[in-house]
Amino acid sequence: MNGLKVYEYPAQWELYGKQAGFVRNRQMALVADGGVELWDGQSRGTYHMRGQLQDMEKPVFGYQFGFRLWENDDTDDGWLSM
Repeated sequence: MNGLKVYEYPAQWELYGKQAGFVRNRQMALVADGGVELWDGQSRGTYHMRGQLQDMEKPVFGYQFGFRLWENDDTDDGWLSM
């Protein structure tokens, strides 16, 4: 896609059950340089993925629909007013 490699990480529900999405997030975070998120303010999976990247001290940028832009930094709570 536009010269970028796209990797798929399907959750292995049969193997990991309810934890499959979280296991997948960890796998993606390990190979990512950072993340861009579009969050509805409710998805536990997106919230978890952000936490995985932050725990690995990788940059995360995002937008919470209808609310505000988010950027991972050390100066405040991470939210930038729009």
